[in-house]
Amino acid sequence: MKKNLKDNDELQLKIKKLEEELYDLKNQLPAAKTVSVPVEVEGIFNQAQKTVKDYFSNLKWKPENGSIEIDDQRYVLIRASSISNNFHENIKELYSEKSDEEAFEIATSLLFDIGHLIGIQDAKKFHEKMELKDPISKLSAGPVHFAYSGWAFVDILPESNPSPDENFFLKYNHPYSFEADSWIKSGKKSEYPVCTMNAAYSSAWCSESFGIPLTAVEITCKAKGDEKCTFIMATPEKISQFVENEIVNENLKFKPKVFSFFERKIIEEKLIRNDRMLSAAQEISKIGSWEFNLSSYELFWSEELYKIFEIDPKTENDKLYELYLSHIAKNDLEDLKNHIEQAIKIGREYTIKHGIVLADGSKKWIIGSCLPIKNSDGKIEKLIGYAQDITERTNTEKELNEFFRLSQDLLCIANFNGYFEKLSYGWLKKTGYSLKTLTSRPFIDFFHSEDAEKTMKELEKVKEGQVSVNFENKFICKDGRSLILKWNASPDQLTGLIYCIARDITEEKEAEDKLNVALREKEILLKEVHHRVKNNLQIISSLLNLQTNYIENDLTKSLYIESQNRIKSIASIHELLYQSMDIGKINFNHYLNKLCCDLCHSHFGDNLNIELEIITEAEFNIDTSVPLGLLVNEIVSNSLKHGLKNIKNETIQISIVQIENDKYELKIGDNGIGFELIKSQEAKESLGLMLIEELSSQLNGKIEKVDSEIGTVYKLIFTEN
Repeated sequence: MKKNLKDNDELQLKIKKLEEELYDLKNQLPAAKTVSVPVEVEGIFNQAQKTVKDYFSNLKWKPENGSIEIDDQRYVLIRASSISNNFHENIKELYSEKSDEEAFEIATSLLFDIGHLIGIQDAKKFHEKMELKDPISKLSAGPVHFAYSGWAFVDILPESNPSPDENFFLKYNHPYSFEADSWIKSGKKSEYPVCTMNAAYSSAWCSESFGIPLTAVEITCKAKGDEKCTFIMATPEKISQFVENEIVNENLKFKPKVFSFFERKIIEEKLIRNDRMLSAAQEISKIGSWEFNLSSYELFWSEELYKIFEIDPKTENDKLYELYLSHIAKNDLEDLKNHIEQAIKIGREYTIKHGIVLADGSKKWIIGSCLPIKNSDGKIEKLIGYAQDITERTNTEKELNEFFRLSQDLLCIANFNGYFEKLSYGWLKKTGYSLKTLTSRPFIDFFHSEDAEKTMKELEKVKEGQVSVNFENKFICKDGRSLILKWNASPDQLTGLIYCIARDITEEKEAEDKLNVALREKEILLKEVHHRVKNNLQIISSLLNLQTNYIENDLTKSLYIESQNRIKSIASIHELLYQSMDIGKINFNHYLNKLCCDLCHSHFGDNLNIELEIITEAEFNIDTSVPLGLLVNEIVSNSLKHGLKNIKNETIQISIVQIENDKYELKIGDNGIGFELIKSQEAKESLGLMLIEELSSQLNGKIEKVDSEIGTVYKLIFTEN
């Protein structure tokens, strides 16, 4: 017996020693290749494989305790199908009333959240246990841990950019994803990518490693017949952009659904805020919602309805309906019951106004609506609706009616259907119609036929929400008179009403027409004056031209021609004013072209072709046009006489630009040999140069020469008279 015990102890020692030797041998073996990465980062991931291998080498199976432990951390084994294809099947049965796509999305959404939360917690505990500090070490351990714990093998692709900022991008394959594998082994094919927990877990691990929110989406999946299970990972803000790029680059036939734990949290928070806003909106507008269950006769009220009826919110739902009816004013109760009965029997909607009597005997006015809801069998199972306290509005309506009754102004309320709802007394007095006539016919019937089309177009704009300002049309009175009305109208989209103020401008229009006629007559008269002045100047010019035929002295003859050109420059201004639609302004581009062409013809006839470069959009009144035109006449004449002698490709340049509100800059010159406006006492005494100085003074300016490589250029800054 003692010998057997001794042999057993020795055997146990040998087993323990063998286990220790086996453990040492395992540690001496290289770590299994559990991840595929670009060559540039192989060193980092090789170290991670050793770290994770050490961690999993402490695996302890304890079936007698129902536990699996790794380095004091407890693990559980779960059948892959139960959280993949079987899970989807169960969700599809649970949500049988929804489409297959909707059920799949519900299941996927649940799995994503579960996988994401597990990934975060696994990453935290592993980082702490293995004392990993820097983000790269934390991240590199993830795919290795992923492989050891049976999720999938990870193949990180070279185009990845795992930067710890908003530009983070990871593209990777899972050749042996447990989720896709469970579908394939079951012999089933999915219409959508199925590796949801893989995407969620991996993005959560990376998010925890880098300290930035990340999410992942599967773009191709072996479970749906694709060659690989491929994923992309990025920040929630940029993931959709990357998905769009992959659709184009990989020629994907469908758009993958993007799930984001963070996005849903934001939506949930928005829903909470919206609920609060809805409650606040109900309180402000004094509108409460309700739901009446026909099987249980339970009535459910929103918080605002309890306030409107001044009933204790703790009232039991099955007693609330009878309590509600007890508060209805007696003369309205029967009508309300009939409406409810019709809603239940035949599904008729209703909106009615009725009174309620409160516990203290005071009265309120309510407008309520009801919408019957049917079940899948077509049977009405509940009623829903709202009730609004319109007591203040009702009192206001009474005051508004009194205001409309007394007002002499043309005030009205119309509806989107094209009828007057309410009109002030002024309409009856002004048009001669009765209130009944005005409200019983479409208001378009009262407008002049020539204004009907534009009035209906304006109505359509108002119905779309636009405010109409200063719209004019003709309104036909009972006695056949036409009133010209100017309208300002503002719509209320909620009620479908248009609030209008109209003003009778008939007398104003008649006075305006008379004024326009008088103004037109004066314009015609003024144009006639310009025409006659132009004719008289042309007669003088013609007389001077005739006189030159009897002058033999060339100097005297040239003086006559210069005087003739000056008169023509003034005559051209009057001619343009006569021809212009605006008799107060001269188009100087047109004027300068005509003036320069006449001067060239006067000096050289038809034998010389001089190029004119005239740049201006300026318009001037006659007080500025006359001295400015004479000034240009003198300078261009000097240029033609002196500056362009023996020059080929002669050019005259003129520009007038506005440099301030009332200031303009004139530049005028040529590409000739150059000439000086003022260079001697003799020159100062010439009439042309004296005129240039005087005309510059009249324009409140001073002419000066501008440095130019070619020809001569002069500049004048002047103001309009």
